[in-house]
Parts: sequence; C-alpha cells; structure tokens
Amino acid sequence: MDTSGMKMLLNGSAIAAVVTLAGAAHAATYSVDHDGPTIDIFGTIEFTGTGTYTLDAFGAALGGYSFTASNNGTLAYLFTDANSSMGGGIGSEITVEVTASQILLWTTNTARYELDGFFVMADVITDGSRENLRLSTTELGYRTPDRDTIVFEAATVPFVLAEIDTPTVPIPASLPILAFGLGMLTVAGRRTA
Repeated sequence: MDTSGMKMLLNGSAIAAVVTLAGAAHAATYSVDHDGPTIDIFGTIEFTGTGTYTLDAFGAALGGYSFTASNNGTLAYLFTDANSSMGGGIGSEITVEVTASQILLWTTNTARYELDGFFVMADVITDGSRENLRLSTTELGYRTPDRDTIVFEAATVPFVLAEIDTPTVPIPASLPILAFGLGMLTVAGRRTA
C-alpha cells in the first residue's frame, strides 16, 4: 500500500487518519449467474474498464472468461477464452455495455439463427456444429454439444450477462481497527490531561 498520502492529525483528543490510495485500474471479476427456465449459464468473466463496446472490441479486451452453459443441467458446454471466441466474425449486431456492476448485452438482431446475434461460439466443430450462445431482441439461445439440439427461452434486452463479485468484509475484521482507534483516543486523552 502506498502510504505517501497518509497523514495522522492530532487535534486535542480527536485523531483522524486521512488515506489517499491511488493505483492503476485492475481487472474486475464478474459472475455469470443465469438460471433460466431452459438455459443455465454459470461462471466468471474478467474485464478491466467500463463503457460500450462492439462484441469484437469487448472480446479483444477481455482478461479471460470461463462459464458453462447447459439445458437445465444437461448437455453442458464449458466456454473459455482458450476454446471459444467472443467476436471475431460473429455478433455484429451485439453491443456490450460494461458498468461498474454489470455486463449487459444489447442487440437489434431479430433472427434466431443469424451469426449476427451470436455472442460466444466454440472454436472447434463438435459433431458437425459449434456450441454457441445467441441473443435476439426476444430470445436467448444455446446450441448444445448435441448437434440436433438448440434450445431457446424468452429474454429481454438488455440481457444481464454478468454482475460484479463484491467481496464482503466480515464484521470481526473491523474489531482490530476499532481497538486501535480507541487506544489512540486514550493516548490522546492522556496527553491533554
């Protein structure tokens, strides 16, 4: 931690610590947690920054991803940055909006089977087809590892692909900080007496 911006201020019996932290942007880990009526998608996406991107630009800037899609737990496929692509010739009608808390997918695509609406696709053909996830203005679709099975469910745009993982700090972790503050107040009180 850079402590160059830390100052201790003594004012009678009051003590305040002012901390200035500065640093480079870091990759945020977003949770993919879609438990739909037909399609389930679970995993993580790492991305640095916020803004609106084409699918190609989003895919190129990804820190990594790993999520599993399934048809209610069956016909599962693990999409990773090592075995599949986001962008790169697919999803020309997909726009990705990354906020501090969510990754949203927008589309103007109205067709079920057009590459323009695909947002992730396996790099290798399995059993005559490539596993993929696709979005239209009204549906989410998943081509499973079984080449004869494509499932759809109702979806709205924007589609929430992922949400930020927010770390929780357990309350007991704050006890040493409180004890330190009370101790410093005691020391400051003795100095003024």
